[in-house]
Amino acid sequence: MRPKEITLSALFASLTAVGAYITVPLWPVPITLQTFFLYLAIALFGAKVAFLSQAIYVAMGLAGLPVFAGGKAGAAALLGPTAGYIFGFLIAAIVGGLLIRKVGTLLALAAATATIYLSGYLYLTVWLHMVKGQAFAQAAYYAFTAGVLPFIIGDILKMLLATYIASSSRVKSALARL
Repeated sequence: MRPKEITLSALFASLTAVGAYITVPLWPVPITLQTFFLYLAIALFGAKVAFLSQAIYVAMGLAGLPVFAGGKAGAAALLGPTAGYIFGFLIAAIVGGLLIRKVGTLLALAAATATIYLSGYLYLTVWLHMVKGQAFAQAAYYAFTAGVLPFIIGDILKMLLATYIASSSRVKSALARL
């Protein structure tokens, strides 16, 4: 990996952490701008940089830096209700990054979003069932209504904005000079 890619990955890991602090507090999963910076990393740089940025982001949180939503940190944060979404960022970076040249930016970001939703939804369902004691069907319903539905419109807007930024001639020109 080239120094430029490592630097960009660190930058987008930091931006993802900043995005965790720009939040609308909902329970059990807050709305944040983390996904916007993931979408931008995918759209601008592809799978390698996007994945490394999210791996660095997760490593920062595991190291105890308060980079997760709500200022959470450490392994305990990766056992809470948002863990599936955080790990979904890693998978989404690969999915979106690999698809971007084949299907275009917006569809690749939609696939990345679906990956995050699926990972987060499945983990949240199990978490609600095991930790909160909800019946499995009730947990699955609640995980969908609280962990997926509130995010759809915002994520569509974030995907559109990331696609617009990535297609901007000024941005392309600036990136070419890096």
